Amino acid sequence: MGLNFMGFSDQYPPKDTRLVQAECTGCDAHIPDYCQMCPKCDTKFPTCIVSGRPLLDYQFWLCPTCKHRAYEQEISSMRYCPLCHGDV
Repeated sequence: MGLNFMGFSDQYPPKDTRLVQAECTGCDAHIPDYCQMCPKCDTKFPTCIVSGRPLLDYQFWLCPTCKHRAYEQEISSMRYCPLCHGDV
């Protein structure tokens, strides 16, 4: 007796469980939180230098040396900027 993998995959298609939606700051469209640009209005988002995720919040950390940005909660555990190695 063998397993029917084809029937199983048809019955339970794969789902991306980590898909988190964010709201575009330009047009309020819902986009995946990993998009660097809104597919609807082409608004480009700065990138967090720690996680690589787009910065969709207005509050963020700004490196005093290289002026790159990061989410405050991402950079809080670091002592140095990941790009220029300046003090955090």
